[in-house]
Amino acid sequence: MAVRKRKKRVYGTAKEMAVLNELCAAFNSVDIETRLERGKFRGGICTIEGEKQVLFLNKNHSIDRNIALLIEELKKLDYPFSELKEDVRRELHLS
Repeated sequence: MAVRKRKKRVYGTAKEMAVLNELCAAFNSVDIETRLERGKFRGGICTIEGEKQVLFLNKNHSIDRNIALLIEELKKLDYPFSELKEDVRRELHLS
């Protein structure tokens, strides 16, 4: 009996992952932890125990959807997008 190997699920391209990581770093710079979790939730910023802020991303969603959520949440925080790397701003059409 042959054993089937599971194909490794690719979450996104290298460029998309670089954008996602840069946006997560932006949240870390304002003391908001980012977590990529599986589940039945939309994602967004939650306050835990009344003080710690965590941004949850759903691993079941596409990387494009999670990037859009990160941008939406950064806009709510009035984050200065000029602090992002130039290539990331260009990729997101923010410059």
